[in-house]
Amino acid sequence: MVRRIAVLLCLSILVMTSSCQVQNLVAEVYVVVEDSTVQSYAQQSSPAQTIAEATNSLSNDIDLVITQTNVLLSSLVQYGINIEVRKRKVDILSTNIINTFLLETTYIADSSAAKASFQSWLNLQNAYSTLNYDFAVLWTGFDLYGTSGIFENSITSFAAMCKSTGVSVMEFDPTARDIVATAKIIAYLLSSLNDGITSTYIMAIINAPDDANRWFYSNSSAQSIKEFVALPRASCLLSTNSASVKPAVTYATYTGSLLDPDVICQRSLNDSRSYMCKSLPQIYNNQPPKGNAVCGQIYCRIPKTSICTPAFTSDGMICENQKRCTKGQCSSYPTSSVDPNCLWGDQKTLDFPLIPFSGTCKPFLDTYGAANCYTRPINETCCNTCKTYNSGIPGCEYGDKSSACVLFTQAQVCPIYKNTLCCNYCRNYVGRRSVPEGGYPELTPSPQQNVTEVPVVGDYLQGKRR
Repeated sequence: MVRRIAVLLCLSILVMTSSCQVQNLVAEVYVVVEDSTVQSYAQQSSPAQTIAEATNSLSNDIDLVITQTNVLLSSLVQYGINIEVRKRKVDILSTNIINTFLLETTYIADSSAAKASFQSWLNLQNAYSTLNYDFAVLWTGFDLYGTSGIFENSITSFAAMCKSTGVSVMEFDPTARDIVATAKIIAYLLSSLNDGITSTYIMAIINAPDDANRWFYSNSSAQSIKEFVALPRASCLLSTNSASVKPAVTYATYTGSLLDPDVICQRSLNDSRSYMCKSLPQIYNNQPPKGNAVCGQIYCRIPKTSICTPAFTSDGMICENQKRCTKGQCSSYPTSSVDPNCLWGDQKTLDFPLIPFSGTCKPFLDTYGAANCYTRPINETCCNTCKTYNSGIPGCEYGDKSSACVLFTQAQVCPIYKNTLCCNYCRNYVGRRSVPEGGYPELTPSPQQNVTEVPVVGDYLQGKRR
């Protein structure tokens, strides 16, 4: 008790003078995962997982989410706040706490009603008295619809840390979006409001994948949190149950799939048919799909459309050989070697409705020709398969650039197109030493480069996951 009073006094002095030593604060969380999340995990995976596999994947991802949430919380240290989250307990249920939905839906819940249901469930379990947690969060697989008439991915009791009413309900995909959302609900519980409409920090009104500061709290948020933790009502953060655990997942020990870009897309869109769009003219700032260009956001194909939409990139995702994404930057990190021009292999599927074609890279190139590998979009999208067609001949790696070369004799076509469109057909051709008087005759029809047109990326999708 004497220590607690002394620490509270110190925290009060810290608010006014910043002269006191920074204290270590711990927020112990009771995590409840309902069955809707488990089922979503099992169904959105490709191939589909069993319930046991989905539960194991969830456990791995919960630890990663909390580990990376603590990384975001560490941005408060510069403001004199040292706080971390530890797991008080995790319960993965075989039933759903949320069981009432908006009319004519089976998966959209009113967010306020969902929070009330979770609070009632906690009360029935006598959970707060039994576990003595600092806050509780329900991770759901259902969509939350707010009282303001818009979808929202979480709802939280404001300034309720250290109370039995300190609860939050949050949609759980999970992706890096949920790491930001978890850091956000903790700030709400510590009395921080949203930042202004132009903010790109954690407490932005709406978090977007390309927010430059989504790994950090703003000065305004930090000051609100500092004032709250100095209050006597925040004293629970000064004592920690010995049973509470701080996950410390490293990229080497992590066995889940949250660093796989295709899985990120499947979870972001809640659809196992989605995948990372590897190359289209307008995405990744017209750069190859690697480096800093993929460390803020990646693009995901919306099934049955020609549209790719942004999703949150996970810190730790490989972005170059011996490099991983860290806070929006592609940074050096010891890892196994990968081909820097083919980090994740071929794009999962090629969907070209206008051709039409839907399938994998090999059937596409077998049908429309390896010459398509000369084009940047196909070379980046089918990087692994294109390598199997590569002859190693400089300038003629994928053979003739036109299928019309063989329609002519070598004497007709090779003097003009040997070093361009007909490099393979004319490879061993030895022509005349001089150009004939009057030049070479015009070929009809003349060879044209065979390039299969690819679709253009659509606009950012504004909407929900279903």
